[in-house]
Formats: sequence, structure tokens, C-alpha cells
Amino acid sequence: MRVGLCLALSAGIHVFSLPASVGAFGISSTLRGRPSTTILAQATTTISDPLSPEDAFDLERFQRRQQALEDEARRPPHPSLGPQQVVQSVLTLLRQSPHFFDYDPLKPRPHPGVSVLWDASTDEWRQTMAAMVGMGNSTQEPIIVVPALGRFLARPQQQFAILMGMENRDYWIDFPTDVIEWSDEEAWLECRLRDGSSNDELLVVLGWTLTREHANDAWYIHSFDWQDFRNDYRPGIGREEWERICG
Repeated sequence: MRVGLCLALSAGIHVFSLPASVGAFGISSTLRGRPSTTILAQATTTISDPLSPEDAFDLERFQRRQQALEDEARRPPHPSLGPQQVVQSVLTLLRQSPHFFDYDPLKPRPHPGVSVLWDASTDEWRQTMAAMVGMGNSTQEPIIVVPALGRFLARPQQQFAILMGMENRDYWIDFPTDVIEWSDEEAWLECRLRDGSSNDELLVVLGWTLTREHANDAWYIHSFDWQDFRNDYRPGIGREEWERICG
């Protein structure tokens, strides 16, 4: 006997079969009151029985999808995330799929990290990012703007490609100072991208401004300044280069 376990996803309903020992703990649903010692002993024995390969695969797949849903639900913007957590999450998601745009360059699709960056930005910063890809200050068509923004950031041999994991060097994120909250609605923090190798070279310094929206009490990215210290780029290119690109 198997117990059906359903997981409702946006793509449909997926049904997985688990052993009755897991779903019912080896105790008949028709029993009433306190189970006897014999039944408890049988239940303990049943629970310890190993899962079949098929059941183990179904359980593992269910757990992976459940974890994916939980992780997605906690992505920015989310009221439980502070300013540093928002920045950390965005930077981590941006570089998770470095070859995302290599498979079908003619088919526009949103990069998961760029989508989170867009969702976690204020309307003003969205207008700035739209201007970066030649779409003026349009923010009404993210299905077009977000893929274009992702391709722009992922272009090789330009300074922002490091955010997308497109360089042959890894980096780690350092927050050297505490978050400065100017008020309940505005905060600023600095983060540094450092070489992941043993030399710990300073690569980029970013200063982030975030604002809290009253609608959902979540922090949103309002702007960030960029200071580049890599040999391939002029030191201090930062703010003036960002403004030059954005017009």
C-alpha cells in the first residue's frame, strides 16, 4: 500500500508515491485511542525499513522542489530581509548561471538573478537600468527590458560582467562596515568584491542605497555606485562611467 503525496506547483500537480510506513507511520487509520505497545513496536520496525530506490528518488525530488519553492519565496523583495541580505541575495543570484545566455542567443528570456534585481529595485532605478539598454526610461515592459539588461551585463570584456560570473576569476563578497540607516525608509551600505584566490585582491567597491516601501515593508535598491580597481579598467571609473553609460 502506498500513500499519495501531492505537490501543487505553478506547472501543475505532481504526485509522488511514498511508502505507507512514511505516510501513516505503520498505524492503521481505523484505530482509535492510544495504540498498544505491540503496535508501537511494529510501527518502529516499519519506519526503520529502507526505502526502495524508486521511493527514495521520489522523496528526494519532492524535497528538492519543496526547497526550491521555499528559497524562491524568500527572495527579494521580502519584508524579512534587511538591506545587507537584499544585496547579498541579488549578487549571489546574478552569478549562479554564468552561461545562461549561451544556449539560445536569439531567444530572449529573463535571467533569474537579473529578474530578482529588477523586482527588488525602485521605479527610479528601473528607469536607470532600462536606459542602460537603450530603452529610455521604460519600465512597463519587463518581459523585454529584463532579458536585454541581462545580456548587457553578461557581455564579455566589460566591467559589469564580473557580476554575472563571466570572468575567469571568482570573488567573495565582503561587507566591511555596518549598514547605515539614515531613517526607517532609507539605508546605505558598502560591499567589496575580493578575489577568491589567496591574494585577496580588491576588485570592486560598491555603495548601495536602499529604500523601504510602505506597501510591503520590504527594502528595494534605489541606486549603487561602482568603483573598479582591476588592472583592465581605469581605477575609480565608478560613478562617472555608470552615468556616462546611462546618459
